[in-house]
Amino acid sequence: MGLDQTAVVFLKYQTPRPGSPGDGGTTKPLVLSEREERAMLGMVPAFVTFFQAVQSTPGLSEILWDISEMPSVWPIVKHGGKISPGFNFGEDVGELPPTSWTVPGRQLYHMGLAVSLNDQPTLRATLVVTSPRPPLLNTAGIIGILARPPAGGPDKRLDIQILAAHRARVTALPVAAILASP
Repeated sequence: MGLDQTAVVFLKYQTPRPGSPGDGGTTKPLVLSEREERAMLGMVPAFVTFFQAVQSTPGLSEILWDISEMPSVWPIVKHGGKISPGFNFGEDVGELPPTSWTVPGRQLYHMGLAVSLNDQPTLRATLVVTSPRPPLLNTAGIIGILARPPAGGPDKRLDIQILAAHRARVTALPVAAILASP
């Protein structure tokens, strides 16, 4: 699962629908197809897996924490010493030309993300995503992330771009070795 299909769903439903408050009608409930629901639900494990990889990469985790604006002590005390993260996906979603990130033959999307801790804005990011086909399975199709503090500023930001990805070479075992194993 990747975030490319989530971006497609966001793009489909970000335009006003008949019956939405913008056209004077009443709000109709959003009805997603089974495939769209799967794409939206698949966003969570894909996103979590990607950020776990970022956090476990030496240097990247420290940079990510350095550019984040941590909440003051009072919101943490107010929440009993706990930090509750919040993620708001789907802001500023759009298509990108494949040549903009040198990924020929794959449709690219950008998708905004706002991160908060204890309801305090912490980080704003833009994810660049494509289909999570090999060799991009481990990244959930995320090929880039541009992150900055909520207030912006050019002095603090994190830009990550996958420069190359290759499928692992599979070496076949001789049949005799397979038959000889216990």
